[in-house]
Amino acid sequence: MLVRRLTIKNFRGVLAGEILFTGRTVLVGGNSAGKSTICEALDLLLGPERLNRPSPIDEHDFHGRRYLDDDNNPIPIQLECVLTDLSEDLQRSYRSQSEYWDTESLNVLDEESSPEDVDKPAVIPAIRIAFEGIYNPAEDEFRAQCYFPHPPPENPETRNRVSRSDKRGFGFIYLRALRTGA
Repeated sequence: MLVRRLTIKNFRGVLAGEILFTGRTVLVGGNSAGKSTICEALDLLLGPERLNRPSPIDEHDFHGRRYLDDDNNPIPIQLECVLTDLSEDLQRSYRSQSEYWDTESLNVLDEESSPEDVDKPAVIPAIRIAFEGIYNPAEDEFRAQCYFPHPPPENPETRNRVSRSDKRGFGFIYLRALRTGA
């Protein structure tokens, strides 16, 4: 399995951003550059244990610690990754969630793509995994959910959730915070 793209919205120090992984990737940068934010986003998407914590997110995970807008409407954290190079077993198991990744344009092909677009040598099977974290004012708690965005459900409440066993099948990520420096 390869992570090809990571999209981040309203998460920690990132208001909105996208990272394309085109091969082996090394994150290098100074303090507060976003390296840990990228790893934490991948952990929320692919780590099997994080969502089982009593509170997988809190107010510190929202960009600028802002989880409500000026009208007190929730501002969600939204994360998404595109996975490719899945085993044949995984491709069969997740056939209904399967999409296509164009390795030349670095985009997911949508439903309006022609069969000729999908049959190109540069197009490979892919699966997207999404995460949404949101504050629920009525319950005064933060909620988090990891789900398959394809196919889109008619009702967001019936999203096809990504389970711990799904993440283990994809080759989950285990993130252990290791801080270095003086």
